[in-house]
Amino acid sequence: MPLPRLLDQVSAFRYVTAENAHSYRAIVQVFSEARERYEIELRPADVREALARSGLHHDLDLSTDADLDRHLDQLDGWGNLQRSHDTAAVARVEDFYRRRFLYRLTPVGEAAHKAVCEVEQTVGRSGALQTSMLVEIRDALGALADAARPGDAAGLARALHRLRAAFDSLTEEANLFLSELDRHVSAERVDEERFLAHKRALLAYLGRFVADLKKLAPEIAARVAEAEALSPERFIPLAASAAERPPALDGGDPVAQWIAAEHERWGGIRAWFSGAAGEGARVGRLQAK
Repeated sequence: MPLPRLLDQVSAFRYVTAENAHSYRAIVQVFSEARERYEIELRPADVREALARSGLHHDLDLSTDADLDRHLDQLDGWGNLQRSHDTAAVARVEDFYRRRFLYRLTPVGEAAHKAVCEVEQTVGRSGALQTSMLVEIRDALGALADAARPGDAAGLARALHRLRAAFDSLTEEANLFLSELDRHVSAERVDEERFLAHKRALLAYLGRFVADLKKLAPEIAARVAEAEALSPERFIPLAASAAERPPALDGGDPVAQWIAAEHERWGGIRAWFSGAAGEGARVGRLQAK
């Protein structure tokens, strides 16, 4: 039976992108695990007890009702959960109007969570777009400029190595991530609803990376411009003098080859964050997606 077309309601994926997402994620995981035990509805007290013994990461204050109730109500508002009055042990009309709710995972919430779990498993197997690498690229560029000003050859070599390692890590992990997702999605295309759910979950996770990219890209571009002003034609050959290079396999000049390769890498970094001649920065095209 195909999953509901209500999957087009993107709000069901906000629980993994909103502020304090890990707490929402933990609550939904409790409901998902309860569903596997054929427990359809949970009281807030059941959720609190499950969270306390689960070891799931969250920032909920379980000593009071207010924090958990607020998160449960938000999940109800997004469509992940549905609540109904808990009529058990209601003896008076006044009791009915007190805050007594049962919560259950909705079909949309269950489908969204399955898709999120699939994406998380893919991330765990193959890697992910790493926001930490954006920070490392920014800091390596700062170290590069700091070493270029006084002509510190060893410092330049270290900074270029940091920059290369961060960029390699970011692009390699992204390729693995996207290749694995493409393989997974291709296998699921016969099931349109599952494909859509998977796509929504993926976009939710990519949204975090793009948000950080938008925040850090101007600062990185400014540091690229700062390094450009210090002349790569000067500081890359200077960095090459910091250590002996192993002989080239083709018998050529290893230093010249290293310098040429570093100029190529620098051109790629510049194209990413500042743009090549006549073109916008590549990162701008990512942010527009």
